[in-house]
Amino acid sequence: MNKSLLILSSNILIVSSLILLYGIINNEPSLIGVSASSILVGLVLLMFSFSVAESVINSLIEYLSLVNNALTSVIENVDLLESDFYVTRVDGELRLVMIKRGKPEAVIPGLGVKLGEPYLAIPAENILKDVVQVDEISEGVIETNLNLVLTESLGLCSKVFVRLSERLVRVDLMGVNKVLSRFNGMPINPLKALVAVATARLLGKDLKLSESGDTVGGVYYVFEVIE
Repeated sequence: MNKSLLILSSNILIVSSLILLYGIINNEPSLIGVSASSILVGLVLLMFSFSVAESVINSLIEYLSLVNNALTSVIENVDLLESDFYVTRVDGELRLVMIKRGKPEAVIPGLGVKLGEPYLAIPAENILKDVVQVDEISEGVIETNLNLVLTESLGLCSKVFVRLSERLVRVDLMGVNKVLSRFNGMPINPLKALVAVATARLLGKDLKLSESGDTVGGVYYVFEVIE
């Protein structure tokens, strides 16, 4: 099984489904057509993830880039490019939420408006479901578990380092898989989403991304714990 292809094909299905939903709600035939086609590609490549050539991986990367660019245009249109990024539980289900102002409360999956502010909520309950809350919250425990998930299981990077300080959690990833590094800076970044979900599940807390950037040999994310 090719883990990189499995991760990317899963993300192409999630992103394409959101574009399809937006196209249906806003009666945009072109978006509906593009998203339906991308969903089909995602399903086919998901099957290929168990036995695949490098050329197919490269094709998937191009398709995912195309779909991500389309979603970026949608996010620009609803003024969410400079929004806050959360991983939070709503009605008992984990969701990734982009919202410009206010808290991500009572948001439903998809594009919506809350108190006059647009938001994008992505269902994340089925992402990394096997990752459970740890009994002891410490740098060593969180770091060890994130390495098990992100490095050994998913192959996203070569090493993970964690620093805790009051309500902040800094996660440094070294040697990021080149397949994912090209999506840095995009609104829907598969690497950012997976790191956020894994960290939130281990802590058993809602998180807000307060800072992110590049380091020598990797990337970092700083999450604020939301009580």
